[in-house]
Amino acid sequence: SLRNGGQDNFDTMSTLMTDAYNSMLAKSFNSDYAESRYTILFVNGEYRGVYELKENTNEDMLASRHGVDANDINLIRRNTRALHGSNKQFLWAQAYAMDYNLNNPSNYEEFSKRVDVDAFIDHIFLQAYIGNADTFNQKYWATEDYFVRIRPIIFDLDFGYYSTSSIIHHYFSGEGMPTPDGTHTNMWIPTGLKNSDVWRERLYERWAEHLTTTLNGRLELFDSMYAQLQPEMQRHCDYWNVYTYSRWQSNVESLRKRIEERNDVFKRQMQSYFGLSDAKMEELFSID
Repeated sequence: SLRNGGQDNFDTMSTLMTDAYNSMLAKSFNSDYAESRYTILFVNGEYRGVYELKENTNEDMLASRHGVDANDINLIRRNTRALHGSNKQFLWAQAYAMDYNLNNPSNYEEFSKRVDVDAFIDHIFLQAYIGNADTFNQKYWATEDYFVRIRPIIFDLDFGYYSTSSIIHHYFSGEGMPTPDGTHTNMWIPTGLKNSDVWRERLYERWAEHLTTTLNGRLELFDSMYAQLQPEMQRHCDYWNVYTYSRWQSNVESLRKRIEERNDVFKRQMQSYFGLSDAKMEELFSID
């Protein structure tokens, strides 16, 4: 599908890079993401600017990437709405996370048979790292036989890096954060997992690994995508007349700086939210 950049293409802060960049950043994580590339659109021969050519996060994409039958996939939006198949698996997981203490090893083991607990660690990291406050936009999927256990899909990432405020708490808020229309996307699965000492320790170690190694190439990725986009942006800006080319360049420089500084910002947010001691942080981030 074609994507116009969403919230990152309609005001003077826009870069047209945030969603595509974050989607490609997700390739380095245990995450289901949408492939993305830039394309130039012409309609009946008339230039219409730059768009993202983006993979649809649907059952066909998931089946192709994971080598499963699309007919066996249950795909859910906002925890309950079945986009494909049934929502029964997800209702079970949410109820189990609410009703059973996952710090109990046997409960945690039973839950882990049906929920990909490591995929949730990476998903929450990615969303919180980029500060994507649109947390009501959630998708989950699994195969009917749990060959692929319940795991999140990362999408709609154009709101990333707009704020430095921590959103880690969004994912451990139980019924979820309220949206402008007053509804909630529940977070019972990660909220239940947070009760598990084993899962939290795994989360600390995995997040520290991401901050010290996984994200080392983040600026190189950004620069390569900028190099693809830059030659076309003068014409794009002139056509749409929403922001100037010089403003766009300034916005890109600002975004790059925020990405460059993000590791230190997120490290502090992680320590603050989980109440980790300086000694624990030193242990997690020590390089052998």
